[in-house]
Amino acid sequence: MTDTNDLDDLQAFALPEGPRHPADIAARLMLDPEHAHLADNEISIGYLMRLAPKEKGGKLELGSMHDAKYMAQGGFKELFAQLLAGMLGFSPQFVMVLDREWWEQASDMEAEALVWHELCHCKQKLDKHGAPKFGMDGTPSYGIQEHDVTAFKSEVSRYGAWSPDLREFLAVANRSV
Repeated sequence: MTDTNDLDDLQAFALPEGPRHPADIAARLMLDPEHAHLADNEISIGYLMRLAPKEKGGKLELGSMHDAKYMAQGGFKELFAQLLAGMLGFSPQFVMVLDREWWEQASDMEAEALVWHELCHCKQKLDKHGAPKFGMDGTPSYGIQEHDVTAFKSEVSRYGAWSPDLREFLAVANRSV
């Protein structure tokens, strides 16, 4: 028989609690034209808090967005879907995972910026011609959108805005300041 204390040690995720729930922030952000497509298409998002810090590339991962269909594969795909639905109370299309320790100390603006960032990952897929993709039932087909720019500080320091993506990104950043 397993001791219940051993089960507590295995817990890696929890549901968000408290007055600043990421779902409330996301609902407000989905009123903005940038994210209105999520509300318009009734995209469901589940929210989880990661209980232990996770590093990615040597940096603390503050949050991540996942397509729930592809979070687990193989023989345990159905088990994972069942456990996730049991934890959340529904089967979401996407799952936003946030670092609980960071979230609890973040300012309201930082929390909103992180939720905005993660929502940017939920986009309608495009076909090979760049046209929006739809499922067999006519509903938009969604997936994870990668970041607009991937670069290193040393790269930009040495070569400047050498690529079209970097030039566009820096132009937007300079207009926003």
